[in-house]
Amino acid sequence: MLQRMILMLLILWPSWALSDTGGSRQAAKELLAEGAKAFRLGDFDKAIDDFKRSYDLYPDPTALYNLAQIYRQEKQNEKAIFFYQQYLNEAPRAPDKAKIEARIEELKGIIAAQKAVADKPPDGVQPAQSTAATVPPTPVAPAATTPTAEPDVPPVADTSSGRPIYPWVIAGGGAAIAAVGLGLLASAGSLDDDANRATTVSQTMDLRNQASSRKTLGAAVTIGGGIVAAAGVALVIWNPGGHGRGEPSTQQTVVIVGPSWLALRGSF
Repeated sequence: MLQRMILMLLILWPSWALSDTGGSRQAAKELLAEGAKAFRLGDFDKAIDDFKRSYDLYPDPTALYNLAQIYRQEKQNEKAIFFYQQYLNEAPRAPDKAKIEARIEELKGIIAAQKAVADKPPDGVQPAQSTAATVPPTPVAPAATTPTAEPDVPPVADTSSGRPIYPWVIAGGGAAIAAVGLGLLASAGSLDDDANRATTVSQTMDLRNQASSRKTLGAAVTIGGGIVAAAGVALVIWNPGGHGRGEPSTQQTVVIVGPSWLALRGSF
């Protein structure tokens, strides 16, 4: 029973881990495309929901950028600033980082100007006068105008600053399996020692047969675990930090919609 369980783990587990990650990423890609389509149709609520669900399935910073763009379009400037900052936190090497930082400062200026206008007393009403010397009022800055048109934003080159976890899971699982095999080999050696101390021929033969079976199984499990661990290490070396971090290039799907100053993007 123990032998069957170990062999099934060796055969099925690594492929399960890989297929689950790939499926989540594909589903996230489809939701990103659906969100872009909803934006083109003017259904901003659905677009926001699709981009958030896409990020839940696969944390691509592109979804954060798209959310910031929609909230900026909707004049929800505080939410736009939040998602722009989250995007830069996860994609610190984005090629348009300086432009996005300038956009954040622009939105902060709009919020400050709107607050100053809201706090200004209405015409014909004067604030209470104090006995202290009158301080000339500070002129209110005019509200910022609509952002001027800017070139289409290029697709993000660095869309992820985190490292994928599944290669480490595979490597660790392989090491654990190899450790089980080494344990079986160690127990086989112990059975050989017991056979040398046995007092009857039948007991000696029985112990040696058990030791031989454990050696065979232990060697198979150790080699299999070593192969799985090596595969995990190879994946770590081949893809050390997600796309945009110096690893071999992978095919990307880019979705860009909206006017030139509000381009939504999507890449995988």
